[in-house]
Amino acid sequence: MWKSAVTILALLALSEAADWHNVKPAYRVKPTVLKKTYRHSNRIVGGTFATVGQFPYVAAILIDGTSFCGGVLISDYTVLTAAHCVNGGSTFEITLGALNIYDETEPGRLKIVPAKVRVHEAYADFNLANDVAILEFPSRIEFTDTIKPIRLPAWSQKDLLFDEELPARIAGWGWTYDGENSISSDLLYADVTTLYTELCESYYGSLYHSSQLCIDTFFGQYGTCDGDAGGPLILVENDGNETLIGIASYYADDGCEGIGPQGFARISSQLDWLEVHGGVIIRP
Repeated sequence: MWKSAVTILALLALSEAADWHNVKPAYRVKPTVLKKTYRHSNRIVGGTFATVGQFPYVAAILIDGTSFCGGVLISDYTVLTAAHCVNGGSTFEITLGALNIYDETEPGRLKIVPAKVRVHEAYADFNLANDVAILEFPSRIEFTDTIKPIRLPAWSQKDLLFDEELPARIAGWGWTYDGENSISSDLLYADVTTLYTELCESYYGSLYHSSQLCIDTFFGQYGTCDGDAGGPLILVENDGNETLIGIASYYADDGCEGIGPQGFARISSQLDWLEVHGGVIIRP
């Protein structure tokens, strides 16, 4: 189960600073249950403090002024996130280049109000299939040391499941333990391992979908929690470059610190959709 430049500057001048202390995660749990990863925030379970520029593609998304999710910069005008984070939302604000999300004076930050939000047409709320959405900027941005996109899998990797106990990494401002009531100030990350599809499917049964990828939590020691939804699952490939292989989607109903596998939207299953809507050209 699960718990689940000019135009921009003008928009920024109109926006008010968010009261991050009162922002809550967007829900995500999967009933064994699945639980959507909430639009809340605090921090990664078992996480380590990130350093400046370590994750220049990680975004913070404020939904309706009160809810929070992560996101991932994939081009100079698009951020990718979980569909359940933005589905039904009315207003959105993206923060790029942040490390301490509470510190509005932090250098290098950029706030953007997206011009368009597109939820995957085949997104299904009941099992979080195709749990991806694109937020499109009103104009293209310039990259900096703290704001850069991450690459996506190549066409040659379209059929890869990325489930062979691969070393991967997660990052976010989500809760560090179940039941926390405020978001974390600092961006955290943790090293995790992907889980064989058969094991994830056997745990979730009919709720598991082929567009998903799971990680092992090592009995709740490491993983995502409320507020981490929409954030990245990252693989360092043999060429030394980082590739986005998943978007945080859900955890089991035994909680963030539970033993159940945690689910991600698998990016290799979304390459066609992302090349059309994501503002990216997929590598051969």
